[in-house]
Amino acid sequence: MTLVYFPTPKQQPKQRSRPAILVAQSAWQLALRFGKRTTIHGLDRLLSARASRWERFVWLCTFVSAFLGAVYVCLILSARYNAAHFQTVVDSTRYPVYRIPFPVITICNRNRLNWQRLTEAKSMFMANVTDSAQLSLFERIVGSYDDAYFGHFQSFEQLRNQPTEMMNYINFSQVVDFMTWRCDELLADCLWRHYAYNCCEIFFKRRSKNGLCWAFNSLETEEGRRMQLLDPMWPWRTGSAGPMSALSARVLIQSSKHWPGSKDKNAMKGIDVMVTEPFVWHNNPFYIPANTETTLEIEPIIYFYDNDTRGVRSDQRQCVFDLWWNCRTVSWLLLNKWHGVGLLFVY
Repeated sequence: MTLVYFPTPKQQPKQRSRPAILVAQSAWQLALRFGKRTTIHGLDRLLSARASRWERFVWLCTFVSAFLGAVYVCLILSARYNAAHFQTVVDSTRYPVYRIPFPVITICNRNRLNWQRLTEAKSMFMANVTDSAQLSLFERIVGSYDDAYFGHFQSFEQLRNQPTEMMNYINFSQVVDFMTWRCDELLADCLWRHYAYNCCEIFFKRRSKNGLCWAFNSLETEEGRRMQLLDPMWPWRTGSAGPMSALSARVLIQSSKHWPGSKDKNAMKGIDVMVTEPFVWHNNPFYIPANTETTLEIEPIIYFYDNDTRGVRSDQRQCVFDLWWNCRTVSWLLLNKWHGVGLLFVY
């Protein structure tokens, strides 16, 4: 038997299909025609029909480097634009002050509760309870609210490992509302532009970061909105300046009615005062100690915002949009000196 070896035939290189060749040729011709007419610097030399292979390579490197450099510069400018601070523009220095509503003045006693009503609160919210342990726990829980404010709840640390589940049936928001200072217990001798007013007719209870406080010229409460319906000039305004040109009030500290379990009975005597526009919560109130006569001078600076602020991230514009409120780019109205708010504090 004779064996014969037949070598494997060499594979022929695959040829591109005719349509693919036509597409490539058409694309190259289109690029050449574009290179003859374009005004982009360097691209005309890259796509020139008379350019050699090395010349095209040099211009390709040059064009790609220039393009990447332009992209890098654009990214830097974009980052600078997005990180830029808001620009402040003085819109007017002669705008009449009397057209601007007087700001909301909110007064909070640093000792939040009137402990003279503790016995009444126990009889109201723990009517059938005689267990001394439960009554003592109730008093400790209420005492934790006496100096608490939003974001700082260290006073509740004393309730750790305490059987607070025994008080689950009590709504302590209602307890605090019942024991908070009433208007006639906190405010007296109110004057508005030299005219005497009943403090309880112009101050309304309002929630704030410092708890339940009393606010003048407010629209956040039902009483304030009702006042606006009865008085078309509410919130009130003033066009004069200087002492006694706006609000004056006497704040009654009444330290004998403060929480007897307070750690330092003298450190927290006084009030916090917030001066804000309507529907705004003050971040850092003014602390005014007891036994002082204080005048707060208010600059009538009004802030306006541009709708383009929506294009800026919330962490940069430092505000959050709501359904009824537009956050806008700041422009100021700088006006003449405003009024003073005179506050006299006594025990």
